[in-house]
Amino acid sequence: MRICIKKSTGKLIESQSGGRVNRRLKDDAITDEEYEAYLFLCDELENMRLNTLKQNAINAGHLEADIEVRFVTDEEYAIAKAEDPNEIARIAEQEAKEAAQLIKAQAYIDNLPSWATVKGGIDAAFTDAKQNGIITKLARVVYWDIKNTEL
Repeated sequence: MRICIKKSTGKLIESQSGGRVNRRLKDDAITDEEYEAYLFLCDELENMRLNTLKQNAINAGHLEADIEVRFVTDEEYAIAKAEDPNEIARIAEQEAKEAAQLIKAQAYIDNLPSWATVKGGIDAAFTDAKQNGIITKLARVVYWDIKNTEL
């Protein structure tokens, strides 16, 4: 994997798959010159891959002096992504949404009337025994589902 970051902010500008070339060891079947040519092609491919990131950043308006391109491991990529201000803001926003959902769910649970109150309302609204029975069963499922929700 390779990444491009903005030096001044640590912002991850772009990442791409295709990391370093897996260079094979020289075997006796090839000459030293052939192996040197192979290593040169490996270097050229790696430089081309990094240059693609650099050119993309420059084309997007970043100054070459303010960007850094490099190969990274999966662990280094995770660290770079975690340090990216946009990623930090995205995670904070997600955590805030989850906290708001928990508060809302807790408010439902805290304001849930007793089952006796719910049953009294059903009995008052549905005097027909069959209707009352169906509505009571449905309400009981919903009531206990909300009441027993783990937050």
